[in-house]
Amino acid sequence: MPSHTKPVSNAALPRVPAPLSPAQQVRKYTDYLLKEHNRYYALECLLFLDCPIRVFRECRTEQIVKSQYDGRYEYQYPVNLLLQKLRRLAAQELEQDVVEQKMREASKNKVLFANVLNIFADLQKEAENFSKTTKQSSTSPSSSSSSEESSASSSPVV
Repeated sequence: MPSHTKPVSNAALPRVPAPLSPAQQVRKYTDYLLKEHNRYYALECLLFLDCPIRVFRECRTEQIVKSQYDGRYEYQYPVNLLLQKLRRLAAQELEQDVVEQKMREASKNKVLFANVLNIFADLQKEAENFSKTTKQSSTSPSSSSSSEESSASSSPVV
């Protein structure tokens, strides 16, 4: 290493901030809207963020946009797009909740159906055992005497 160069320390390098999570970005741009700082940029960033509706609800983004920017013609296009996006996300969440509820009900019904099948199988086994015991009792000697009595009663009495 030449003697005329100085070593570069880490303190001299510019620090790159850690990337924000989508929830932090929603909070940041919603705050921009509240403070009326870079409003158009904040609306565009919120429009292109990909995160669940729950994050937008936690940050009250929809309420803020509707109350402060809904009637302002200079922001009408991005506001309409953002509100459409929020409605679409809410509809997707609702649809997903309905599907999950149906899946839970189906799994409960499967369990109930399995229980019904088990009960039916048990009833079939009991019916088979009952029919076996009745067949065995009909072949026993006491039943043969009863069959003789029945044949004797069917013959004419003189």
